[in-house]
Amino acid sequence: MNKKFIFVLVMLLVPVSVTTLFVGCTDNNLTVENHNWTFNLAQSVENGEVIYCSEEFSGIYENAKTAEFLCDADGTRITFTDKTDNKKLIFAYETESSDGGGIIYRIKSDGADINGFASVGITEYVDGEKEYTLYVTFNNVSYKFTEKI
Repeated sequence: MNKKFIFVLVMLLVPVSVTTLFVGCTDNNLTVENHNWTFNLAQSVENGEVIYCSEEFSGIYENAKTAEFLCDADGTRITFTDKTDNKKLIFAYETESSDGGGIIYRIKSDGADINGFASVGITEYVDGEKEYTLYVTFNNVSYKFTEKI
């Protein structure tokens, strides 16, 4: 197998695996609101291919298009903005499940027939660094946003 492919696969799986280990953690800021979410990458749900990435990750995901997406939540709505064309999707959201270590939201777009999920948790890396992590998934693409703790 290609070493670059293995590296990318490990980089994608390690944070998810580590997050799973810390599901029992609790944190008062574990919400989709009140965070300054920074876009990292977007990948296909079907095959895991990274489709878009932020400028910060462009050296790692050379086949991905560099893009900027914004995500903001106000308590009842998530606004998802593609900065390339300033196209916005606004989703109503409600809590699907919560276990103290993570929250899963069901999202439904206003005016368009787009449904999906959002999830918030804390990712702790091997070096001890932690960050809030938000995944917004719709139209077979999962968008990852983070905020340092």
